[in-house]
Amino acid sequence: MIAIPSNTEAQSDLKLWFKPSMGDLKPIPFYEAGYFAEESIRHQAADMEFTRHNAGLIYPAWQNAENEWTLNTSIDYIDFDTRAIFPDSGRRFPDDLTSLQFGTTYRRLFDNDWIGGGNLQFGSASDELFDSGDEMETRATGFLRIPSADDNAWLLFLHYSNNREYLNNIPLPGAGYYFQPTEYCRAAVGIPFLFLDASPFEELRIEMNYFALRKVHAQVTYEMMKPVSLYTRFDWDNDRFFLADRLDDDDRLFFYEKRIGGGVKIELARNVYLDLSGGFAFDRFFFEGEDYDDRNDNRIELDDGPFAAIRIGVDF
Repeated sequence: MIAIPSNTEAQSDLKLWFKPSMGDLKPIPFYEAGYFAEESIRHQAADMEFTRHNAGLIYPAWQNAENEWTLNTSIDYIDFDTRAIFPDSGRRFPDDLTSLQFGTTYRRLFDNDWIGGGNLQFGSASDELFDSGDEMETRATGFLRIPSADDNAWLLFLHYSNNREYLNNIPLPGAGYYFQPTEYCRAAVGIPFLFLDASPFEELRIEMNYFALRKVHAQVTYEMMKPVSLYTRFDWDNDRFFLADRLDDDDRLFFYEKRIGGGVKIELARNVYLDLSGGFAFDRFFFEGEDYDDRNDNRIELDDGPFAAIRIGVDF
């Protein structure tokens, strides 16, 4: 099985689309809250602190040995306390940002053991949800898993998004190869992703994931004693929103951030866990533009600072 941790949207999607088994899905709810301490805005007489709430559910609506149909929804809400302004336009930074998403995925196991399917996502990512059609977000993906030797497989997909970090609104193909050199090591190499999941010994797990262009997750987990695990990790992530008052409809608000820290994961009941973490967030900035090449336009840079987070979820 492709055991990709679900700390980012792309990782959760790949884990669901390319898993080799059929008909064994369980409902997967989660909730996460994080607090990011007040820090100065560079080149402005203003500060910023914010809290972030993320909740979602993947629900298997219908499944059997050859078919799977799932529904999913998620909400990501960021509440800002700041007097920051965009330096080029003079507009105020929004009080909050929200991404509300709905989606569905269908997978089919064919007679030759290939698994194919598709995913459709729609929603809104903005400071004013569904204010107009210009704040709508749409994603669609077709995917195919072709078994190879042993438990290996070729992974193929075609992806469209109107809110991608790069090459927005262009359908892009992707391909990779999943392989399991040992019982305790799994990996996938492809375009636009890389992933490694290894357990050198029973209590230790190493995870590394990369998604183009600027999404990185690396984590080392040590199971100190059941049901308690300790971990340290690094994340490089980004988000994109359609501001309702933007001056150019092609512009988006980008938010880039790196985080390093650690935490403790406690199994509360079978498959139900509590995750407490904290650390340091750095290299944080916002900008408005069409893509990363515009990163100096209306740029707001936030000083480095601490964060703390709590997550409750189900892990099958």
